[in-house]
Amino acid sequence: MTRYLAPLAVAVLLTVSACAAAPTSTDVASLESEVSAIREQGAAMCAPKEFAGAEAHLHFAQDAFKARRYNAAADHLRIAREQTDRARQFIDLCRPATGHATPTPSGLTPNPVAP
Repeated sequence: MTRYLAPLAVAVLLTVSACAAAPTSTDVASLESEVSAIREQGAAMCAPKEFAGAEAHLHFAQDAFKARRYNAAADHLRIAREQTDRARQFIDLCRPATGHATPTPSGLTPNPVAP
C-alpha cells in the first residue's frame, strides 16, 4: 500500500508547486502599469530596445494568461519585468535633473552603453 502512496504524494506535490507559481491577473495588471509608467518617463527614447522587449513580453504574457498557459505567462512576465527594470536604469541615466528625457540635436537620445 505504501508503494502506491509515494508516487501519489509526489504527483500532488508537483501539482501544488506548479499552481503556486502561476501568475495572477493582479501580476499582469501590475506589470501593465509599470510598462505604462516607463512609457511616460521616456523609455521609448532612452531605452528603446528594453522598452520594446518589455512591451512585447507583456503582450505575450497577456495572451498566454488568457489561454491559461500559466507557465508561459510566468516566463514572459519575468522577462518583461527584467526589461522594465533595465529600461528604468537607462531612463535614470538619460534624464537630466529636470526629470525629462533630453533629445540630442538629431531628435534621438542615445541608448547608454551597459556598464
